[in-house]
Amino acid sequence: MAGSCLARQLKLKHPDMNIVQIERKTEFAPWVGESTLESFWDYAVRHLDLGHYLDTHHLYKHGLRFFFDSPKRDLPIERMSEAGRSWFHGTPSHQLDRKRFDTDMCEMNRALGVDVRLGCKVKGIELDVDHGHLVDTSQGRFRCTYLVDAAGFASPLGRKLNLIESLDHRHPVSAYWARFKHTANLDLLGDMEWRSRVCHTSRFLSTVHFMYRGYWIWVIPLNKDTVSIGVTMKTDMTNLDIKDGHAFIQFLHTHQCMRQLITPHTEIQGFHRMKRLARRAKQTYSTQRWFLTGMAAAFMDPLLSPGSAFLSDTNRMIGDLIATDRAGRSTEYADKVIAYNNYSRFWFESFLLHVRGNYHGIYDLHRVHFQALLMHCEHGRNSDQFWDIELGKEVMKHTRTSGRHLNKNEIASVENQMLRISYRQALTRMAEIEGISCNENTMETAVNLLMSNDGKSDLASGLELLRNEPADQGFSLAEAVAA
Repeated sequence: MAGSCLARQLKLKHPDMNIVQIERKTEFAPWVGESTLESFWDYAVRHLDLGHYLDTHHLYKHGLRFFFDSPKRDLPIERMSEAGRSWFHGTPSHQLDRKRFDTDMCEMNRALGVDVRLGCKVKGIELDVDHGHLVDTSQGRFRCTYLVDAAGFASPLGRKLNLIESLDHRHPVSAYWARFKHTANLDLLGDMEWRSRVCHTSRFLSTVHFMYRGYWIWVIPLNKDTVSIGVTMKTDMTNLDIKDGHAFIQFLHTHQCMRQLITPHTEIQGFHRMKRLARRAKQTYSTQRWFLTGMAAAFMDPLLSPGSAFLSDTNRMIGDLIATDRAGRSTEYADKVIAYNNYSRFWFESFLLHVRGNYHGIYDLHRVHFQALLMHCEHGRNSDQFWDIELGKEVMKHTRTSGRHLNKNEIASVENQMLRISYRQALTRMAEIEGISCNENTMETAVNLLMSNDGKSDLASGLELLRNEPADQGFSLAEAVAA
């Protein structure tokens, strides 16, 4: 997906450029990356000219939706705590049928003049910035000025340069998933009062998350008859061992909500699993004219659908680097390589800190985490049980400018300030929920701990520091907020 998008982006920007798109597969199958964010739509419309295609070939996505069950997993969906939109966002996003999208992208890229090679396997890579990189494949040898690795976890360039860094020790997650036909329609469950609580908008079109301690279950619609259902788990909290599709259904049926959706008429189509998902490349962009994008560059967790946003930013920055280099601005190119590598690493780290702490399965804490996410803000249009998520225009500032305004100083002065404010607000609310008292010095220490970005600290560790503050030295954060 990342590679085909970048090939199209570059061909539209530079019609004179010769582009070879190497695909190991001879045909495409359903795959992850189905749920996209608004930032991907912004990228697809502005850089790929895919607005009409997405609107007419893929389902509109009605945001992210979260349900919270009882500890016994016995609540029907309509009785669960819920967080999600009750209004349609002005900036759209889509649920992608990956088999259709990947197939169509190859055809559309060929129509643009991209040399798409299906069933082509990479056998070796020789890097040569002066004379052109050499890629040896099952369909011949190709010499190129710019080399982009978008091969996912296989990442031949990442392996050759020893760039791949496993983050399983920091965020040990694995996933199982399958497609299902003829599941029950979420919009037809419950009574009229339950449907009216979201203003009769479609829950079915949302990326639905059923949140539990140590794992969560996704439900993503692909077309009117088919949904993707998967489970992502933190293996240090729960360790499921699901061998096949039958065992997968058995596990899902231990949840009342899944028994509502997966009926005797439901058909399972395919079963997949991936272990040790969290990983990244130590470097994404190089002055030697090679780059990584998509899952070859980084992947952390399907939670909150970050993959499409990451590839959008990465592809835009690769495109800007290539345009800068082609214009002969070598000093600017070298400066941007540094800035973009720093930004991508910061983007990944800040998102990972929030995702790591969201496997508690608790509704109130979930709301706090979302308030802390920089790419979302709470929209108070409903009662306590329902809240809306809006993606503000300022969030897409960097991607709309293709990163041209990015540099290390801006990242340090703006993003760090936003993080500090978000962490303080999140810790204050979490302490309020638990009735924790602490003093201002301890709060500042907790915020500084999270800002240290040491790879070990998240909101849970910050809260633990507040919890250990002696009561007689503190004040009630709940009282302070109320005041």
